[in-house]
Amino acid sequence: MKKQLDIIQVYRGIAALMVVVHHVVPSLGYFQNFHYSWIDFFASLGKYGVDFFFILSGFVINYSNAYKTENNVAKFVKNRIIRIYVPYLPVGVGLYFLYLLLPSLSQNPRNISLLTSFTLIPHGSPALAVAWTLSFEMFFYLIYSLCLINKRVWNIFLTFWVLLIIGVNSAGLQFTSPILELFFSWYNLEFVLGYVLSLLVVTNIVLNRGIIILLSLLFFCSFVLAMYLSLSPYPFFINSVFSLFSFFLIYYSIVYRNVKLKHNNFLMLIGNSSYSLYLIHGPLHAFIERYLPQTESLIVYMFYIFIVVVICVLVGFFYYKIFEKYFIKVVKDTIFESGFPKSITP
Repeated sequence: MKKQLDIIQVYRGIAALMVVVHHVVPSLGYFQNFHYSWIDFFASLGKYGVDFFFILSGFVINYSNAYKTENNVAKFVKNRIIRIYVPYLPVGVGLYFLYLLLPSLSQNPRNISLLTSFTLIPHGSPALAVAWTLSFEMFFYLIYSLCLINKRVWNIFLTFWVLLIIGVNSAGLQFTSPILELFFSWYNLEFVLGYVLSLLVVTNIVLNRGIIILLSLLFFCSFVLAMYLSLSPYPFFINSVFSLFSFFLIYYSIVYRNVKLKHNNFLMLIGNSSYSLYLIHGPLHAFIERYLPQTESLIVYMFYIFIVVVICVLVGFFYYKIFEKYFIKVVKDTIFESGFPKSITP
């Protein structure tokens, strides 16, 4: 029986906030010329919100399809395209034209790819910096459609794909093709990890609570220690440790701590609008930080961080309510006429 997993929405919100803090702090430090090592370290942990997102996406996409009696591949792909592109295009394309007119607005000068900015096809840097993650999202959704066509073929493919990713990266092979880089990226293993997690939940495999807690603590402590000491036996080591922590944390939360939350719960509201927050926070925080008065006070600096994050959350929520939620429904109703079945969306 399919469970209502409000905790997944909460975790989506937390992952988005992690990424926002990760971007706000160094950017604010740049404009203010003000740095505290412990604040910078705390903010640096936020980049792994992306890894958290990828595991959640791998989990949700299979969990939301596992209980369907039949799967329409074309409808699945259309739904994923609408879900990703409708909220993204106004921000990503709008930012492309803004940088084209005012290139000095970009904090980090880079060659921006028109193809990637408009389509998310890997070819260069997108105008919206975080859009590289959406290329991974869309790629995994397209790959996952094979699971809906033939699960046996999918399982065989998945096994060889994982082995190839580990083998190619362990051998240190490099590719000039962005598509091949995407196909063999370590990040794909995080989607697979989320997929495996969904299988455990769907098949009601209950692992010992004490062992799950112990493993969660072990991988979390290993992650913090590796970050603090800059330990990295291989390039994706820290991401891998954090991913395993996330895996056991999510499993424990679903199996042992899953609770029904009110729709107006603060964390649920952030979770529901997390994609919009993820999309708009980059250009928004950079714009705000340019006009904040200079300070050398730690208290004022931390207040700046807080207020910028709050503004990003509020604007993200309004973008979700006014644009994302409404236009996704409009596009789905237009394409599918009779509407589209509701499901958990990553």
